[in-house]
Amino acid sequence: MKTVTEQQFKAIIAAVFGVEPSVIVDGLRPGQIPAWDSLGHLSLVSELERSFSFTFSMEESLGINSVADIRAVLAKHGVTITPV
Repeated sequence: MKTVTEQQFKAIIAAVFGVEPSVIVDGLRPGQIPAWDSLGHLSLVSELERSFSFTFSMEESLGINSVADIRAVLAKHGVTITPV
């Protein structure tokens, strides 16, 4: 099981999309920021796999439609995101 802070979690996503971590909220969805297009989505999945050392299934990858969905998939794979 891996534990990361909320800041670390947001920083990973923010770095992929080239935005400030403050932009990363649970309701953020593809298309709401220019970089979260189909190519950005692949980059996001790849970076999450690298950062958390597991591989998303095709269903998991295609099922990510928000930051909240990312949290759910990570939790399923034993990743805990702590507030601090």
